[in-house]
Amino acid sequence: MHATATSEFRLTQDEYLVRERLAASKSEYVDGIVYAMAGGSSKHALIQTNITATVWNGIGERGCLTYSSEMKIWAPAAKAYFYPDLSVVCDVPKYREGTQQDALENPTLLLEVLSPSTANYDRTRKFSMYRSIPSLRQYVLVAQDEPRVEIFTKDPQGFWIFTDYTDLEAIADFNAIGITVPLAAIYKRIEFDEFPA
Repeated sequence: MHATATSEFRLTQDEYLVRERLAASKSEYVDGIVYAMAGGSSKHALIQTNITATVWNGIGERGCLTYSSEMKIWAPAAKAYFYPDLSVVCDVPKYREGTQQDALENPTLLLEVLSPSTANYDRTRKFSMYRSIPSLRQYVLVAQDEPRVEIFTKDPQGFWIFTDYTDLEAIADFNAIGITVPLAAIYKRIEFDEFPA
């Protein structure tokens, strides 16, 4: 989804949270600035649904919980609230104090379905802010214009390892939550435009 700053003035976190609960549409928050989120495409919505269903079925009774893009995530170093397309927590959920349990502090895995307008931001600045979340073990980026799943996995030493899956026959390793996800399941019923030769 695309985000655009909605005002020139800054809000406190409490002001943002009150305003967000009353708003008709979602906005993200980064250090005092509020960014309105535009709606996604039909491909975006279908991919998000496919992934959520596949992850939900995969984790079964492991004790992990999945959250849709309705759940805010708190990124402490950036003083930011985001709405990733999918969040998974494999511990007792911890919610940001004062958020009425609508902002998760300890996700294990975060996933974003890329849009042309946000792909670079999701790979760079947003990822740097997500990395400030101590519990985060995996960050997954899913393209919608081609079969491509990019996974950043935090190793025991704290380094982020990159893995790229680009074949519909591939099986992506969501090892932070103990499952594998076939790209064919992610892209079920998705038609890709032909690229010129």
